[in-house]
Amino acid sequence: MKKKHLFLLIPQIAVFLLGALPFGVVMRFAPDPVETIIHFTNYYDLLPFGNAHFGPFLTICFAGIVLLLSIIWYITQHQGVLTFIRAFSVFELAASMLPLALGLSYITWVGVTITLIIVIQVVLFKFDLILK
Repeated sequence: MKKKHLFLLIPQIAVFLLGALPFGVVMRFAPDPVETIIHFTNYYDLLPFGNAHFGPFLTICFAGIVLLLSIIWYITQHQGVLTFIRAFSVFELAASMLPLALGLSYITWVGVTITLIIVIQVVLFKFDLILK
């Protein structure tokens, strides 16, 4: 086992840790036309998911799948698992960008950092720089 292969696990662990921060997701509620309530929550909370803000929770779910597949690949070194890791990394990237569909005011620095980590991982997978 090469230590270089741990770079499959480190980005996903970072995504999990950043997702646990309590100000990762922005929720905006408007009880009346002139008042807006801003509520911050973490990526694991189901409140955004229940209010049709699917991106953060789906990002964490896909990160869990990628982390599990990375652990399986680290143990077995089976090349077929890498195909699934690549595919779910792209799904994870798409889910992390969903808050941008609501507007720039719905993404925080935590969301930007998580998205950048996933972008770096997808680019490294694209050019096979992780596994060489």
